Amino acid sequence: MQTEFKKAKIAILIPLLFFLLFLVFFLLNLYALTIEYSILNLIIEIILGIFEMFFLYKILKFLFTPKILLKINDEEIIIYKFNKKIEIKYQEIFTIYNVPSSVLTTSIFIIYLKNGKKIKIKYLKDDKIASLMIFSKLDHNFFIDKENLFVKFFVRIFNFFESLFLHFIKYPLPKELKNIKDIALKFKEKGAKKVFVLKYNHLNLTFIDNIFKNSDLSYFVFNKSIPNPSEEIVLEAKNEYLKNNCDSILAIGGGSVIDLAKTLGVSIKNNKKDLERYSGLFKVRHHLPPFIVIPSTPASGSEMSYASVITFKDKKSSIISTKIIPDYIFYSDELISLLPKETLINSIMDALTHALESYLNVYRYKKYDNYALSAIKLIYGNLTKAINENNLEAKRNLFKASSLAGVAFSIKGVGNVHALSHALSYKYNLSHAKTNAIILPLVIKTYLYNKKAYKKINYISKNILNNTNLITYLDNLSINYGYNVNIKDIRKEDISFLAKHAKKEAIPLYGTPLVYSKIMYSYMYLNLYSYYKKEKK
Repeated sequence: MQTEFKKAKIAILIPLLFFLLFLVFFLLNLYALTIEYSILNLIIEIILGIFEMFFLYKILKFLFTPKILLKINDEEIIIYKFNKKIEIKYQEIFTIYNVPSSVLTTSIFIIYLKNGKKIKIKYLKDDKIASLMIFSKLDHNFFIDKENLFVKFFVRIFNFFESLFLHFIKYPLPKELKNIKDIALKFKEKGAKKVFVLKYNHLNLTFIDNIFKNSDLSYFVFNKSIPNPSEEIVLEAKNEYLKNNCDSILAIGGGSVIDLAKTLGVSIKNNKKDLERYSGLFKVRHHLPPFIVIPSTPASGSEMSYASVITFKDKKSSIISTKIIPDYIFYSDELISLLPKETLINSIMDALTHALESYLNVYRYKKYDNYALSAIKLIYGNLTKAINENNLEAKRNLFKASSLAGVAFSIKGVGNVHALSHALSYKYNLSHAKTNAIILPLVIKTYLYNKKAYKKINYISKNILNNTNLITYLDNLSINYGYNVNIKDIRKEDISFLAKHAKKEAIPLYGTPLVYSKIMYSYMYLNLYSYYKKEKK
């Protein structure tokens, strides 16, 4: 171990040596360039400058994130840092943080706080494996990995230009229909003759019959369970759409059904391009067929958003374009009143996640911040009435909150909760709403370490939640509605893959208050895997 410690200390000498070597050549070539200008010397100077920047980056990275060695024996943990050695007694850890000894044998990383200072212990031999050991409950001890300043710098530059670009977007919100009879009327006005209906499994077909009653429109129902829409299901729906000579789309359901309908619309107008090529920002330029949505759950706000999440072969991706926003939206009191309590709770936790993440993001849009804050206020004021009293008006307000949150996150985006959640949905086919609900309090607590996010959280607590602490409110929601549990599907050997997936989604696209590292994403997943449990007192 001492030998490895010495190797770690001299590791910085290698990039430093190359830096100095290339600096000598750079200066000599610069001198030659000043005496006699030539294209060849200029090209060599540029190449040498690139190498200089590369080795300077290596040196600074080493200094900002120094290598740490770990030695464990029967009595103590010894940490070898770049310039010092720290000894920590096992007994001290067990008594302060109540850590079971069994977890020590399964950890690659150990992270905990001692005397108010952060200590990170890293085992160099397996430095690429992202798995962490959590020493205590979140409200007692919490770890925030230091942001990589270089990554953060480039992310914020991307966020800045993305923000400028988004200011010029014209956001065409769907028009709300007041009467169910208006649905068939609007389809006819757009020249439709046969409607392709996507619905969730348990919807009574009588409801659909009533929509087209006394109209000369025909329709075909595509009825399939779609918890997380995939490219295969989209292509299956497209085949049925074309085979039945449909010319318009009606989506009745939650976010998955609506996302499927959006992606189907993109696919209908696309017979040449690979569908995955539309993933990303504003690659869809053609209009969809006539498209109307009846949301059945107040969850994703997908009925208002210009994003559609779809699973391709090896990843979840988003198709983002104002062209995929529905033409019209209809809120059905019948569907609202029939909404099961559990589905309502899951849906609203999803909508709350959208509202909180969009508001806490770094982009500055007062208009859309107000959408997010209004959604949070409606959820806070109506959730209890809707669940405990089955109040129809309160349920309507929750649907409205979901739509407002949908508009907010369409412009300001989501964040680390969704990045973590999407990876879980992709890997284990879990409910997106449930994983969002479980992850939400965990991520919001990390944002307390960011000054701007901390101020925003305080503003929500004082002005939106009537002086109820946001963290306390989220914790109580988790306890009351059963989200204070671990996610048993997570396997420790998958944590590195999940962390990589989440990081790839979030960076640089999301304007999150904290730019998570892969270690930080790993910490979150291991928290969910093992230790994210709170007992109701």
